[in-house]
Amino acid sequence: MHRFLRTWVFNKKFYTFDILRVSPRFAVIKNEHYSTLTTESGGTVFALSSGIGRCGVAVVRVSGPATALAIRLLSKPTARQPKPRVATLTRFYDPCTRQQIDQGILLWFPKPQSFTGEDCAEFHVHGGNAVIKAFLTALAKIPNVRLAEAGEFTKRAFLNGKLELTEVEGLSDLLHAETEAQHQQALRQMQGELGKLYQQWKQDLLKCAANVEAYIDFSEDDNIEADVLDEARNQIQIIQNQIRNHLNDNRRGELLRDGVQVALLGEPNVGKSSLLNIICQRPAAIVSSIAGTTRDVIESFHNIGGYPVTFCDTAGLRQTTNLVELEGVRRAIKRGLQADIVILMLDAVHQCNKFLERPKMVLGDYISEQLETLMATTNQGESQSPLDSGQRRINLNDVVVVFNKLDLVDKSLLANLQKRLSSPGTPSCCAISCLNQDGLTHFLDTLVKKIKQRCGDPSVGNPSLTQQRHRVHLTQCVHHLGMSLHYFNHDEVLVAEQLRRALRQLGKIVGQFVNDDILNVLFKDFFALRREEGEKKRTPEVTSVLLQSSNNMAGKHERNPIVLDYHNTLLRQSDVNLLDQPNWINDNIIGFAFEYFEKEQFGHCADLIGFISPSVTQAIKLSSDEEICIFLDPLNLQQKHYIFMAVNDNMAANTYGGTHWSLLVYDRNIEEFHHFDSLTPSNQNVSMCLSQKLFNYFPGPDKLYFKERTCPRQENGYDCGMHVISTCEHLIREFVEACILTLDDVISLANIQKKRQNLKDLIYQLKTS
Repeated sequence: MHRFLRTWVFNKKFYTFDILRVSPRFAVIKNEHYSTLTTESGGTVFALSSGIGRCGVAVVRVSGPATALAIRLLSKPTARQPKPRVATLTRFYDPCTRQQIDQGILLWFPKPQSFTGEDCAEFHVHGGNAVIKAFLTALAKIPNVRLAEAGEFTKRAFLNGKLELTEVEGLSDLLHAETEAQHQQALRQMQGELGKLYQQWKQDLLKCAANVEAYIDFSEDDNIEADVLDEARNQIQIIQNQIRNHLNDNRRGELLRDGVQVALLGEPNVGKSSLLNIICQRPAAIVSSIAGTTRDVIESFHNIGGYPVTFCDTAGLRQTTNLVELEGVRRAIKRGLQADIVILMLDAVHQCNKFLERPKMVLGDYISEQLETLMATTNQGESQSPLDSGQRRINLNDVVVVFNKLDLVDKSLLANLQKRLSSPGTPSCCAISCLNQDGLTHFLDTLVKKIKQRCGDPSVGNPSLTQQRHRVHLTQCVHHLGMSLHYFNHDEVLVAEQLRRALRQLGKIVGQFVNDDILNVLFKDFFALRREEGEKKRTPEVTSVLLQSSNNMAGKHERNPIVLDYHNTLLRQSDVNLLDQPNWINDNIIGFAFEYFEKEQFGHCADLIGFISPSVTQAIKLSSDEEICIFLDPLNLQQKHYIFMAVNDNMAANTYGGTHWSLLVYDRNIEEFHHFDSLTPSNQNVSMCLSQKLFNYFPGPDKLYFKERTCPRQENGYDCGMHVISTCEHLIREFVEACILTLDDVISLANIQKKRQNLKDLIYQLKTS
């Protein structure tokens, strides 16, 4: 029923192993993420599992504790319970009128060996609309049996431990797969390969965290040595590198799942719409000799070589004074910058002579030159080069060059061109004629090869990352692992906290929180027992000490329960109690306020404002200029206009906490750091030091501009953190909402006290929702 992990000290080394796996039935009750969706209160549900509409055979599925009752009421009362997992020919009756509905096949799956982990049954009846309606109506008459909600069978399978969250996502992808590559990728994920990878990282990190916790609590005992920390550090570094490699896969899995975007770019009348119509085998786009016919982006989805591809025909790129065509050109440029692969179409009649006249020019350079010329076509000097666009570069490796209108090219020039195109080291190029469809097979083969380079083979190698949700949590996990490695030189308590946060991110991917997992590993049977014969007499004493310490820590967590898990902030009851006066709020409360501002209250301007949490700010203060990128890169702050951070007065690596909070703001518009301190100049030196580190990170002027700003002063010794939150909130309104009030108008002792209660109410409101 529980997971035990026993660690023996043998030659002063730790050996860990699992004894029992968690029972799925109890996992449902302990799964905090879905604690309100227990199957015990869900009753019994039914639904038509086959497609809606007339068919040969319709399948109705029932799941829940009243499934056996439903079988008895729908069949003859004297009939025996069918054999499990054996198809049984049965007559079905209305449970009230006893009128026969149909004769069909009954399959009985007693728990736990069923899809949902509950008692299940499948009724295979004839697929006429009248039969299906009568059968569903009969099921609805049975007590405690109701129609299932959308996806409820899969949700019950997840809650009962039959599927983990990545497998659920894989099942969804499998149902929506339209190509063979999508099918192979979804099948591997549904079979648990991706989940096993994440679970392995999670288990390895759990063992690292358990050893760090053991060192913190029992380091004075002879059984635990410092090399335990070295082993944990090395293992964390390995896991961090593995996750980074998993993230740096060029979005292969997401491309397969969502489809490869292929944009057709080129001048007007080079054959883009003609090529799209040939691929679609229908007139999807208007083809005309009049230049500028295509104005908007035309999309068409196709299965190309087993890969999902959306082709995007775009307006011809040229300078124009027509406002409608100009908008089409801008959309074409935008789509080209966003596309995964670009098909650059060139008129062979014009480009062949131009290219062949420059025999020493490398084809790749020529294509880059053509891209540069084509993309800089917005009117009145509003050029937007793909090579310095802020959105995305067009990588030459993602371009397939197509020379069209071969039927109009002189044969000698054509032979020379094809020789140049086939030379080693040239980009992906081909020559076609949309008129007589010459070269189309070679073009499609070239395109499929390019798509395979981007997406890979989903049936081999490690499973690919498929969801943006996974990418977000894994990026945060890497961030916390980097912080834990940094803290190894400063404070093992901070290492343990960062590992908990990393584990929480991995747990969210597979659909489970891990708040108590480390405790389960550490305190179930985590007792150091020497096997050397000379130490046997000490074993009962050591065991007694460890038991007492374990019980004390377990009791401590029971007395300080988790109140709210909000994005990357974990608030316990002790944190929330700090909002009562007179208490100095900690980094968790300030971090929660920052996250709420970013995700909820000011989410409409999230592209303008950014926040650095207090824990990250502290890590930056203690890091070298080369190390701070580890903490700042995952936050994507480079494009934010205003960046807010809470600063405390602690600059020592060997002490924990601080005594005063202040607010530091970086205004990118004027490239200045502004410091707001309610006890000026308490944190001035610390803030200037932090500003210098951030100044070295952000691109900007050659000189640091730091200003101490006037702000309302706190009227007691404990409201500094509340001043930080209130000042931050008002400045955001001033910067992005043009608020005309001043800080003196909104910050007072009465308003600060009211803000404390508002934050407390907000926390409990989010908890209940």
